[in-house]
Amino acid sequence: MSAPARLGSYELSRRLGAGGMAETFVGVRRGPGGFEQRVCIKRILPEHENDALFVAQFLQEARVSAQLRHTHIVQVLDFGVDDGSHFLVLELVEGMDLERLIETLQQRGERLSPALVAFIGQNVALALDHAHTHASGAVHHRDVSPSNVLVSRAGELKLSDFGIAKAVGPVADGLKTRTGVIKGKVPYLPAEYQLTGRFDARSDLFALGVLLFECLAGERPFAGVTDLDTCHRIITGRHPSLATLRPDAPAALVAAIERLLRPEPDARFASAAALIDALAEVAPPPTARRQLADLVRIAEVEALATPLEPLAGATTAIDAPGPHVALPPVATTRSTMRRVALGIAAMITIVAASIAIAVALPRTPSVMPARSAVSTPPRVDAPITPAVHQPEPAAAPPEPVAPPTETPEPAPRPRRASRHREPDRAPPAATAPELPAAVAEPDGMLRVSVAPWGVVWIDGRYMGRAPVDVAVAPGSHRIEAGFERPLVSQTIRVGAGETERAFVELTPPPG
Repeated sequence: MSAPARLGSYELSRRLGAGGMAETFVGVRRGPGGFEQRVCIKRILPEHENDALFVAQFLQEARVSAQLRHTHIVQVLDFGVDDGSHFLVLELVEGMDLERLIETLQQRGERLSPALVAFIGQNVALALDHAHTHASGAVHHRDVSPSNVLVSRAGELKLSDFGIAKAVGPVADGLKTRTGVIKGKVPYLPAEYQLTGRFDARSDLFALGVLLFECLAGERPFAGVTDLDTCHRIITGRHPSLATLRPDAPAALVAAIERLLRPEPDARFASAAALIDALAEVAPPPTARRQLADLVRIAEVEALATPLEPLAGATTAIDAPGPHVALPPVATTRSTMRRVALGIAAMITIVAASIAIAVALPRTPSVMPARSAVSTPPRVDAPITPAVHQPEPAAAPPEPVAPPTETPEPAPRPRRASRHREPDRAPPAATAPELPAAVAEPDGMLRVSVAPWGVVWIDGRYMGRAPVDVAVAPGSHRIEAGFERPLVSQTIRVGAGETERAFVELTPPPG
């Protein structure tokens, strides 16, 4: 699908990717006197513009997010419709999300210091306090997670993607359902939401507790074998001791995080302001912001590629209506680098095939290619058409006076042997244009869980009782869940080589 060159008054300079039913771009708005503003632009994918419910949720996100003005919240700058395309313009945060920063540290065998974890907790809590106590009405984030906390190259922390899960679930065949697609976000769902569908400010604080535990310990507190196992661990409050995992952390910080993770909402902090007061005992150093900025810059250098800007809208995608519509993670450099590597492999393959053809063609001895001309490309997995056997480097080319002599010199004999094999080698070389098929994108994995229980259909095929793990081709797939027949239908997009998780809640029939 070709991307538009403009949306409204914004030029689209780079497409970052698509998630669910929306796609994101880096946009630029220009004005007189050399004015230029870089922004993040998120628009609904054209094939979903006719989905009235999704468009309504997209509009709701714009309205809710535009109300929030805070240092630690990504700002909504504009909203518009261009040639039937609805788009949202957001502040561009140049850096990376917290999830990617944690992963980079883990690859180096490191974790965030307790002081920086306290700094992160204070900043995110300030953002939540502003949203929870907003004058026009409380706004609950409903998806606090590391992928939605952006860290700039200046060490700023900003919470993104507010107001995307406010819609009420649909009614299907008289059965009240609460459905939504959760891509990697099950570990942040509080017990009260799983059991009753109730969500308030303390539910956001629970998710923040999971985030801070992950920052400090380098692992999630309730990680189970399956999504349902994870849900059970959250409901029962079963997790490793944070004090054991990080004995160097201040007792006040450990106690605050452990309190946030309690399954009973009343046992947690009553508000974000109360959490901020508790974290005041763990005062981060004055240089905390600079330390965080240094970590981001180092992580970008280690990425070995131009860093992706984690955008406020880059993780926002609504796959199905429901009270907990969730978001796919920000695209990482790894997937981009994988596609680039495959493209390079294909290019090298075609170049090698071209060299093989050139070697196979009759040439005068003075222009035979040297072996070193094809030895420099790096080793790749893509198949390379075998070239005609080259003479050993020790075989010297004949002297210029050799052609008048009928008697062949010893040195040219290897070349004559090569020419003798020309008819056999030419046909394989002619198939070189078919080689790019080796870079076909791999399948993705779709994992579907249903609570409390149910069966699953994917693209109309019965898959059996959940949980279900199935390999699918890259693209959009229809998920249906129910009991004896499908009751819920929704769409999820799976990327090449990626794993997406769908979590569906059903209300079982009486009896």
